[in-house]
Amino acid sequence: LAVRNRLASLGHDPTGLTVHITLPVFSGPRRRVRFVQVERTPGEGRVSITVHLEWNDVVYTGSASGERGPALELKTTAQAAVQALEALSKQKLDLRIIGVKPIHAFDSDLMVASLLRVDGVHQRLVGAVVVHDDPLDAAALAVLSALNRTLGNFLHTSD
Repeated sequence: LAVRNRLASLGHDPTGLTVHITLPVFSGPRRRVRFVQVERTPGEGRVSITVHLEWNDVVYTGSASGERGPALELKTTAQAAVQALEALSKQKLDLRIIGVKPIHAFDSDLMVASLLRVDGVHQRLVGAVVVHDDPLDAAALAVLSALNRTLGNFLHTSD
């Protein structure tokens, strides 16, 4: 429907056209951005967070600073993770972090990240991971989880 509407907006009669949508065939293994680590550097009432991610044997970093406190540091970590992904993709991702929150469900501690993609059509993205040791690591991984499909498709087509 979107394709037919776009064709009509360009002055073409979509009723007389046949539209075929194809997906590229990919025979190699799908790869993901690898989480490396989160570094937390406390300061005077503030904290600096650096997230390190790896893609194709290159480490990309993103940094953000914010106020100290468990909930605030989770969001700062998410911001640093987005910065690292922007460094990796070499473009602004136009993402707004709605929030990052630990929850307990099904006898497991989870970290959930909610993001909003604001370029063009608004798209809500949600990711969740099990918290193992460090909640800041889990916050960065939840951002990667939220962007997994979108980021995978972008990296697949840019290889």
